[in-house]
Amino acid sequence: MHQVKKKKIILEQEIEIVSKRVEAIKETLCPESRTLACPVERVKARRQLKRLRWKGRKKERELLQKQLSSCSPKKCGNTEKCRETTERLKQTEDYLQMLKQEYRVVSEQAKALFAEFKEVRDLLERLGYFKGREFYPRGIFALELHVQEILVTELAFSGILEEAQPAEVAAILAGVEFMPSKNTRVTGPDIPVLREMPALKRNLLKIGVPERFCIWSNLPGPLTYAWYNGSSFARLLEMTTLQPGDIFSIFRREIDLLRQIERAAAGNTALAERARAIRERLDREEIALSF
Repeated sequence: MHQVKKKKIILEQEIEIVSKRVEAIKETLCPESRTLACPVERVKARRQLKRLRWKGRKKERELLQKQLSSCSPKKCGNTEKCRETTERLKQTEDYLQMLKQEYRVVSEQAKALFAEFKEVRDLLERLGYFKGREFYPRGIFALELHVQEILVTELAFSGILEEAQPAEVAAILAGVEFMPSKNTRVTGPDIPVLREMPALKRNLLKIGVPERFCIWSNLPGPLTYAWYNGSSFARLLEMTTLQPGDIFSIFRREIDLLRQIERAAAGNTALAERARAIRERLDREEIALSF
């Protein structure tokens, strides 16, 4: 949001500068410039007449011919200079229009971002993350997260990350913000703790948390569970239709998430140490080399 506001300010300043430039160029033009009294514009009009004749656009051609006939040409002592100035003016005006169009787009983006910001702010306040300028424990925790902040915070405060086995925690966190394609398949052991996540997600949706803040899938779970327990990377490839690059991405995302949780849990030594231990266990061999 800050970057959009900054861009909007820069565009406002540039529009003001270019607008003044347009006015300055206009002041150097003679009164007949950009009218059919100008020899330069009459040449352009005659060329346009030929094009209209080729295209068979009779009404437009007759209208332009009438305008030429009704306007007496003026003498010009420096048609080349006039032509160059007129062209420079056109280029500057085109640039100004482009800036204004970009400004309109950025303004709409700013409005959308502000509306989204207000929606999230109201939601977090309703969930008890903060009140006014005072942040509560959930809010302080969420500040250190950069992915699915509400889902991960509620997962942490549910106690699951501390009560489940480390391999199960690895399985749960692998699904955060994972969106499988239609043909994605993963086989592996049944991991009962994964069945707790849909209920947590349903509760969040029930209290008004939008779906986009609750993205989670159970599909990657068996892969990280197996890897945590010592499986080889070749075994992971046998368990899924995912490509090696996709598997690397799952682990990269989870290891980064574990770092975020470790920082967020600074006041909870047990959770912070657990997140660090799981991260170090996952970050080995082929996965470590993929970073």
